Amino acid sequence: MLLLFQPEAPGQNNASQTVRATNTLMRIGSGNSFSPTDMIQMMPPSSVSTVDGNPYWDERWGASSVLLYDKPAPNDGWYTRYDIRSDEFEFLVNKQIKVAKGSIIKNVVWVDSLTQKTRFLVNAKDYKLDGVPLLGFIEVLVDGDQQLIKRIELQVLKPNYNEAMSTGSKNSKITKKELFYYSTNGELFEIKSRKSLAPLFGEQSEQMSSFIKEEKLKTGRESDLVRIFEKLATLRPPVSN
Repeated sequence: MLLLFQPEAPGQNNASQTVRATNTLMRIGSGNSFSPTDMIQMMPPSSVSTVDGNPYWDERWGASSVLLYDKPAPNDGWYTRYDIRSDEFEFLVNKQIKVAKGSIIKNVVWVDSLTQKTRFLVNAKDYKLDGVPLLGFIEVLVDGDQQLIKRIELQVLKPNYNEAMSTGSKNSKITKKELFYYSTNGELFEIKSRKSLAPLFGEQSEQMSSFIKEEKLKTGRESDLVRIFEKLATLRPPVSN
């Protein structure tokens, strides 16, 4: 039986994510409502690369549940991965690679092929940074009224080969930088230090500061940030709609 879901808004709980992850593992490879206009054939990659590194949010293929903007039902069971550089999702379809533009996709529940951990990617255009909608996709690490968000920033460094010295690289190189934010009503605020979290903590500042200090947590470490936001959620009742 195919369960239907309405598109999710920032701040919803994890219930539908869990159900979608379960459904997609049951429907591996079966897919459903992608239309020919949603997906296009991708040319085989060149055997000779001039770029070192990979442009993927995660290079591994993972089972996924994909929700499009114009369809209320998720597409469950696809193996996919996200190309940050081109803002495209690659899909394994009948042993071929096809792609869908990121602009048509609202969110993706992605199941890690090794750990079976569920991760949640959402279209960044539904969020704003300094009042400007972002491009690409971001990951919701902790959902709820106070969301913890991760963004992967991609940079392509030019070749630095020195022919006279025979040093450096002849290829361009992809580098990735992880940035963390908290979200309030779809507006993103970068987490640069413990001090940058002060506006978020509000009345819980003293309790949260004690917790961070006692547990020796670092705001630049993803696992520590997850613990901080999960602790904050226990100190605040959910905001009723």
